[in-house]
Amino acid sequence: MFLFIQQWISSVRARDTRKREIRFPYGIIGYSLIHYSDKACVCESISIMGRREMTDTKIEQVTAGQNRNELNTLIRRFPAMTFKEQRVFLEGLYERYNRREFVSPDPLELLYRYDNPEDREIAGLVASGLAYGNVQVIVRNAGIVLDRIGEPRRFVERTTEQELLSLFSGFRHRFTAAADLAHFFLGIQGVLRRFGTLQSCFLHGFRPDHETVLPALTGFLAALNPEGRRNFLLPDPRRNSVCKRLHLYLRWMVRKDDIDPGGWEWVSPAHLIVPIDTHMFRICSIMNMTTRKTPDCKTAQEITESFRRYSPDDPARYDFALTRVGMRGGSEQVSDRGNWREMRVKIQ
Repeated sequence: MFLFIQQWISSVRARDTRKREIRFPYGIIGYSLIHYSDKACVCESISIMGRREMTDTKIEQVTAGQNRNELNTLIRRFPAMTFKEQRVFLEGLYERYNRREFVSPDPLELLYRYDNPEDREIAGLVASGLAYGNVQVIVRNAGIVLDRIGEPRRFVERTTEQELLSLFSGFRHRFTAAADLAHFFLGIQGVLRRFGTLQSCFLHGFRPDHETVLPALTGFLAALNPEGRRNFLLPDPRRNSVCKRLHLYLRWMVRKDDIDPGGWEWVSPAHLIVPIDTHMFRICSIMNMTTRKTPDCKTAQEITESFRRYSPDDPARYDFALTRVGMRGGSEQVSDRGNWREMRVKIQ
């Protein structure tokens, strides 16, 4: 079979007088169906002489390296891997991208300013609340808000509505204006007066026997917004929304590693839900982490259950690494069009 393919490629090159080279991403998999055209070869990968497993060493080499084409091919091939190969791949991504050097630009970088968890939990809620739109603008505007308030805990405890409206007069971040920020900070102030900290408020509705943080998150948002006023900074989990920004905030506060600073020590990472945006939804769809067609609350839970297979105590472990693949140049190349078996091989 391999001899036949080599002979076929040689005959194609003989017919094409231009100097071109056909490059295949992997020699590990056999290719039996190859269609040649002036622009590309589309190859369907199947096993020849039995299934050939991709070695752990090869997967580690790809995830540790800089070759985007190989990395994106692995993402497409993820459903065909064995469970062991899949876990090696995910752990390789974690080791490669879960580093501070890959954070910027991200509103998460603003939390590194705060050593006091009581300041960090407020700053994190501000940064995550404003985390919609262009990431550069998010970091800039969230930084402006945090610069103006100084020490978050001290500021929130002492501020008034009039002071807030004056302080943020003229501020605008897409759908968020001064009045929205004032309502937001007054909601935090009410929670601090009632519970002492944001973590204590969250724990008021949290139970270790709950499967996820959703019940506690619903109560947490109700405490922050008791009037039920519509405020884009405070999404409502009861609306079946994916609530990406809230789950991002919880990831920041609950997990603790080189990326996530933590601070909420009484909540287990095992209960977290993976934050889902359009990019993460597309990647997870390609990897067969979900069968749902739209990103909503149920989709986020299904994706979380899929990741829990690989990291039962921390299903959000791979979230940052997978999002970095896109932000560092990979998302545009990982296409969900067509079957995952079809790979486009450029002819140069």
